[in-house]
Parts: sequence; C-alpha cells; structure tokens
Amino acid sequence: MVAGGVAAILYAEPRLTQDIDVVVALQARDAGHFANQFPETEFYCPPVEVIAQEAARAAYGHFNVLHLESDARADVYLVGDDALSKRGLATRRVVQLVGLTVPIASPDHVHRAPFGEWRPHNLHFFTRARSCSAMAACVTV
Repeated sequence: MVAGGVAAILYAEPRLTQDIDVVVALQARDAGHFANQFPETEFYCPPVEVIAQEAARAAYGHFNVLHLESDARADVYLVGDDALSKRGLATRRVVQLVGLTVPIASPDHVHRAPFGEWRPHNLHFFTRARSCSAMAACVTV
C-alpha cells in the first residue's frame, strides 16, 4: 500500500517528494521472496536476514530499497501487530495509476509512520489550507 507524500499528492495538491513510502504486510519467512523481486544488478535491497529481522518485529519494522540507476528510494514500512496498523490496512483505498491498480493509505493514515505516530517533518503539508480541506473532504468518520 502506498502512503506518505505520494498518497498525499493523490488526495490533495502536487508537492515534491523524494521517495515513495510503501506499507507491506510481510512475514519473516517471506523475506527471500520479497528480496528476489529486486535484481541486485538493478536495485539495492537489504540482505534477506535483515528483511526477516525487520519483519519479525512486533511494530515499526522498516528498510529501504534503492533503484541504482535513478537513485529512487522506497521506504518500506512493515505492518505491526497493533490495532492502528491493522486499521490502516483495512481502510486503504484503491486507485488506478498508469494502468495499474494501486492500494493507497486512507487520508487519515497518509502520514503515519507506519500508522503509529504522526511524522513531524510532514506536518507542513497539513498547514496549507487547500491541502487540509482536500484531505478533510476525503476523510469519513
């Protein structure tokens, strides 16, 4: 599921983001399968042992995947066992982007890391009135 700045762009106004935040439900036993999706000639992906260790955490597992040619970075946040993480996945939305079906975080989970605390460095996004109203229009209570 896409979260962070890219998801915020989909809900509100365009803005600069230097990475993509992706929330993944990953079991430690699936670390090898995950890593195999990123050929080492094209990507930096942490060793399988590191991915498995992060996936085994009860909360806040995290690692990066880098595309070597473009320097594009994906921040991979792993879903924890907490209720907020589970709610984040349960309330995700689906959009069509460049012919792909892409799950994105719901507006109230866009800037949670991952679904835990609000990220202070992203609060500037919510201070812009147009963005706030656009995001608020998407939130259902």
